[in-house]
Amino acid sequence: MLSLGRFCRYIDHKLRVSLPPEILAATGKNIIIARSPDGCLFLFSLKEFERTISSVLRLPLENTNARNRRREKTAAAFPAMLDNQRRVTLPPSLAEYASLRRGERAVISGMGNCFELWSESVLRDFEKKNGPQTIVSQAEEIVKKVQKK
Repeated sequence: MLSLGRFCRYIDHKLRVSLPPEILAATGKNIIIARSPDGCLFLFSLKEFERTISSVLRLPLENTNARNRRREKTAAAFPAMLDNQRRVTLPPSLAEYASLRRGERAVISGMGNCFELWSESVLRDFEKKNGPQTIVSQAEEIVKKVQKK
């Protein structure tokens, strides 16, 4: 099932976030929380996480770069424990990495094969820097430079 949609939630005083039924339909109850290079967190189904890191796990342990890549992908990934109210508790280290704070709003956004969990303010800044208008502006600048030549 595809991971689609965008949902806003509050982070409670115990660093818990309630997951909408749509997310659980896509991921099931076995969820892995992992760091994203964009400053948010990934929410993977266990099956999708295993598929995503399978190529990294085939890298040889004798190679320093391969070991570093494995660490990058696995050491900062945690299985999520869902409670009876469909809440997942965020590991403090991951919450800090993604600037997810108690009492603040979070945004859960579909990525096709997983979901992203963003601090609302971090996502707003990210979209200002990387949103469609920015891409159009960059393309227009490139066209202008090419036309000047």
